Amino acid sequence: MGSSWKKIVLGDLLTSGDALLQTGPFGTALKAEEYTETGVPLISVREIREGVIEIESKTPRVDSTVTQRLPKFVLKSGDIIFARKGGIERNALITEREHGWFVGSDGIYLRLSDKYCSEYYSYVMRSPKVKKWLLKNCEGTTMPSLNQKILSRIPIFEPPLIEQRKVAKVLRAFDKKISLNNQINQTLEQMAQTLFKSWFVDFDPVIDNALDAGYPIPEVFETRVECRKAVRESADFKPLPDDVRELFPSEFEESELGWVPKGWGKGSLAEQVTLIGGGTPKRSNEEFWGGQIPWFSVKDAPSSSDVFVIDTDEKITELGLNGSSTKLLPLGTTIISARGTVGKLALVGCEMAMNQSCYGVQPKDQKSFSFNYFNLKHAIKTLQQNTHGAVFDTITKNTFDTVEAVIPPQIVLDAFESYSTVWLEKIKSNLTTSASLTKLRETLLPKLISGELRLDSPEVEQAKALVE
Repeated sequence: MGSSWKKIVLGDLLTSGDALLQTGPFGTALKAEEYTETGVPLISVREIREGVIEIESKTPRVDSTVTQRLPKFVLKSGDIIFARKGGIERNALITEREHGWFVGSDGIYLRLSDKYCSEYYSYVMRSPKVKKWLLKNCEGTTMPSLNQKILSRIPIFEPPLIEQRKVAKVLRAFDKKISLNNQINQTLEQMAQTLFKSWFVDFDPVIDNALDAGYPIPEVFETRVECRKAVRESADFKPLPDDVRELFPSEFEESELGWVPKGWGKGSLAEQVTLIGGGTPKRSNEEFWGGQIPWFSVKDAPSSSDVFVIDTDEKITELGLNGSSTKLLPLGTTIISARGTVGKLALVGCEMAMNQSCYGVQPKDQKSFSFNYFNLKHAIKTLQQNTHGAVFDTITKNTFDTVEAVIPPQIVLDAFESYSTVWLEKIKSNLTTSASLTKLRETLLPKLISGELRLDSPEVEQAKALVE
């Protein structure tokens, strides 16, 4: 299979007219004053992730006057866009969703003719071998960068078009399964987040009990009361089981925090948690690094919907753990980044250590781990606003004293855990599955795109069965 594949460089396709490389517009062509809040997104290095495009609220946009004036910078479905500076090993395939968007100055896109399967070559460009080649052949040390000349020298195989499509189909099945897991995780995390807000921010069960009992409700809850009445009258309303509703009071009482459920405690976040510091084993000691113990830093923080961190880029040894101030964090601990990029959260999905720029946060009762995570997430903005430090924003132990909150009874916390833990465990299971699929895909990828592995081999057939 692979022995007959021709080995070429990307520049051969450029010479034959079967490919085009286009660098995004520089300041002389597109000025920052032309950015708009509406229109199509402008895609640069920040938006280019591992194979996909992710836009953010701060992603600039351009309107139709720009796209009409500069049509050669408009992206089409099937283009492969590279990060030109910074994360040069990242590139992504432009899909129908991004068709018509605009390439920024920090991007270069590759457009292939119909003689080639762009999806297949997007996998080629994300293969470990090509990533390594890009990092080795880029320009600059402080800020690695690419240009069209460098990209044209990328070595590639040229299998028949039918083989390109078959390989892309196999690899796409992995991505679809991983993407589905991500979507499920987003739904599950939102369910847990919604329940937390309903119980501990909006106090919906207390309002429901007060409405049923005919007790007065403070005016501050007037808007929420009207919302609850509408929800309770809807056809699809499902009330909490009676045994759960009975855990909540039917009245509110006034406190220094405002109106809160009657009988609930009040106190600082610091009173509800135990903080654990981290550390970094000496880099100069090779015996401290390259072990089996995950070592967390802020770059390992998961997206909010993934919640858990189940692996890290760097790992340390037992000697590194015992020879530094870092500590082994048990399952369920919430990690919060506390210096520089503050407020990133992660639930520990396996025992791990962490660096000194983070805190491990554990609930005082040692069992309300889900509540602890979402309680911290709710408090993030306040913690960020109350940071210290002249050079770097820093959350200190004193910062946790500045966050005042209600403290629900343990029986209510236990009830929340019984609901949320089921959802979070499913999230962790999906993450573990996706990690295994990603590892298998990365193992198959270089073998498939080089022709080393046949598509009808037992190894490929077994892998396909996992995602079908």
